[in-house]
Amino acid sequence: MTDSGGGVVAFCTHYKGHQKRMMPVVASLIGAGIPVHVFADQGARADMEGVGAGFSDLYWRQPYTEIDPGTTRPTSGWSVTFAGLYGEDVAREVEPLRPRLILHDTIMPVARVVAIRLGLPRVVMRLGQAFDPQKLRQRYATDPSMAPSVSDKCREAVRILQEKHGIAEASPFLAFTDAGGELNIYSEPSQFMAARPGEPPDTVEYFGSLWPASHSAADGAPSPFGPLSEGRVRVYISFGTVVWDVHASEAQAALETLADAIAEMPAVAALISLGGGDFPALAARLARRNVRVEQYVDQIRVLRDASVFVTHHGMNSTHEAIYYGVPMISYPFIWDQPGIAARCQELGLAVPLAPEPLARVSVPDVRRALDRIASGGDELRRRLAEARQWELDVIARRPAVIERIKALMA
Repeated sequence: MTDSGGGVVAFCTHYKGHQKRMMPVVASLIGAGIPVHVFADQGARADMEGVGAGFSDLYWRQPYTEIDPGTTRPTSGWSVTFAGLYGEDVAREVEPLRPRLILHDTIMPVARVVAIRLGLPRVVMRLGQAFDPQKLRQRYATDPSMAPSVSDKCREAVRILQEKHGIAEASPFLAFTDAGGELNIYSEPSQFMAARPGEPPDTVEYFGSLWPASHSAADGAPSPFGPLSEGRVRVYISFGTVVWDVHASEAQAALETLADAIAEMPAVAALISLGGGDFPALAARLARRNVRVEQYVDQIRVLRDASVFVTHHGMNSTHEAIYYGVPMISYPFIWDQPGIAARCQELGLAVPLAPEPLARVSVPDVRRALDRIASGGDELRRRLAEARQWELDVIARRPAVIERIKALMA
């Protein structure tokens, strides 16, 4: 274990998209001379060590998937179980690093326990503007399909969090209802945001989710859309990674319709990414003369060459598309994706593929969406250029945010 020497200890969830959002903060802290040690699952090790952070496997005791399989709703309930049952042990692991501040993803309540036990300030990387925890909590209470399913193990963890660690509001939902820390960072430009009830404005900063230093795709490399894409509208299609765990059938149906529609459009070339999923039978069904299918792509390289992006509106994907000036067609699935899609449509950066999330898509729907992008013309390009400037502005202000973090460590 690397000694952070009075620096920052960070906790990041296993979701790849959340790790990507934390990378700019970790890299910026290290660039400012502040040691950072990251606790996460092994999948984050290479990226975090690549920017100079120390690393510890948070789940060395058992894989996170085995911590509490009995709690299935809320899906983040296992992280509450982990915080209650192992938080004090993790604090003992962290203590020799002598940190002066805890940085963590909202949905890592174990970090809050560590901060309490060691008496440290917290900087919390908040879920985005489109994620409304109270609305989600209400859905769990009123939607029969989302009725909570909580194990006795999780209930015991909640009791420990309340009674031993003084987190009075602890519940199986704590992973997304944490009220925040001394400083709360959002991974979006402020123009995407609205004031949150009960969140003091002076505790909020905006950092963006992009880390341009990682955008290493080589200019002049062959087009990922293939040689037949020359002179065609290039449509990139990706629904991210998490969708294959929760809405695989809906994603598959939408992709098949998109492939069918584009196969009838000789002026279009498409590239479909399966988000790292190993689905050879699906890939074979989707492939057409003008539709390429890849298990995984360098998304930055693809966006540099894309005309249109059909997206689930994950936060990283959305802001990468804005940075590279690529108009979007929205097909969101879960969590904050529908809200991000709606905000991008309000801002004139995207058009919907379907009238609501998870709605079945038809070939005419695909044609209409592409026609709307084509007819957007100068106005669409103007809106994208304006939004790209927001991304550049929030990146330019990062040194000031790092100074605020350093002040908390004083």
